[in-house]
Amino acid sequence: MKRRTFFAMFATSALVAGCSFADSNPSKNDRLALPDDALARLAKFRAEPKFGPEDISAERPLGYVGYLPPEERPAAEAALNSLIDRVMAIVKTNPRKSLVLNEFKSSFEFFRYSDTEDRERFCSYLEDIMDAVGMKSSDGVINKLMYGFNLPS
Repeated sequence: MKRRTFFAMFATSALVAGCSFADSNPSKNDRLALPDDALARLAKFRAEPKFGPEDISAERPLGYVGYLPPEERPAAEAALNSLIDRVMAIVKTNPRKSLVLNEFKSSFEFFRYSDTEDRERFCSYLEDIMDAVGMKSSDGVINKLMYGFNLPS
């Protein structure tokens, strides 16, 4: 019993120490260089319909049937719009890349067990958000979310 209690206390204190260290020591390169119209771009993107079917085109040669099952499409769009709202709040208050990437990770949970095409579409929307806030790289986060690993540098 004492061993379990000690381990729980140790694990909790290590977790708290690690979280506070990460929050108090952001990388010098962590601050986003926002485009002047970042909030407007995010608001425009938020207003657009998402996860709907698309016809075959030069940009999307395979097309997209839309989020499946279709009755869950509104929930998928709401989850993505909620992410956009949180990113907009970050942009307004503390525009740090690490905060945006953490939101990407937490939002992916909704899509974790979705069809591959729907996860790919979600990840392409993450790239749209990155473009809107001037983020050039996800540092492998999107690849890890989608495929479970990062490619070696």
